Amino acid sequence: MKALSYLIATSVVAGFSAPVSAATLIGDTVNCFRNGVACSGTSSAIVSGGLEFDRSSSTYNFDANGLTVTTFLTNGSSFVTPLVYSFENSTNPFQSFSNLSITGFSNFDSSRVNFANGRISIDLSGVNSNGRVSLNLATSGAVPEPATWAMLILGFFGVGAAIRSARRKQNVTVSYA
Repeated sequence: MKALSYLIATSVVAGFSAPVSAATLIGDTVNCFRNGVACSGTSSAIVSGGLEFDRSSSTYNFDANGLTVTTFLTNGSSFVTPLVYSFENSTNPFQSFSNLSITGFSNFDSSRVNFANGRISIDLSGVNSNGRVSLNLATSGAVPEPATWAMLILGFFGVGAAIRSARRKQNVTVSYA
């Protein structure tokens, strides 16, 4: 019973030592590239869940989970060729993307979205209609801080000591003659 109380106490202390947070893009620095060169104007932005990159006919919004690209073309116009926007996360590199959603485009498909070497690329070359591309981006997981590791190891020692001391106790009976 004492071992269980030690285990619970250790778990509570370890739980308060360092809060764990899910991987999110908020607060990360994202860099923008156009055709392989840093974007003119704003080439780097800290993700805040709003509009990070605004180009004349398209916007690039990052939120906690991913990226949404929206295009605004006037009738009869199209994007120049080549036009590839790429983004990389310099805080926590992108690992992959998922949940790709494409709406509104007449000549845009999933083959125009690529991921390589930590960069997500969106090829808008020749696109001639308004639309939206949304996708989720996965970053590398958080690495526990040294204090978290120390509390974990201390907890294991505490549980081991409690179990060992419980095994050592012997019932001693005293009898008077």
